[in-house]
Amino acid sequence: MPGPIRRVGRSSVLLSAGVSPARVAERLGHDVKTLLATYAHVIWKDEDRVRSIVDDSLGGSAEDFLRIGTV
Repeated sequence: MPGPIRRVGRSSVLLSAGVSPARVAERLGHDVKTLLATYAHVIWKDEDRVRSIVDDSLGGSAEDFLRIGTV
């Protein structure tokens, strides 16, 4: 597999696993702004997982929490 493909794949795996964008950027030699401009689509694909984590930690729906300020 060519280097650029491995680099994108590795970055995507790290971001999807929840590794801090700052750490991933550091490993790639990017600043965070460049990393997010390039790989933001990977983070947005995790919306269902993020919603589930937030819901579990709040003990209810994140949407309800944001709408009324408490669960």
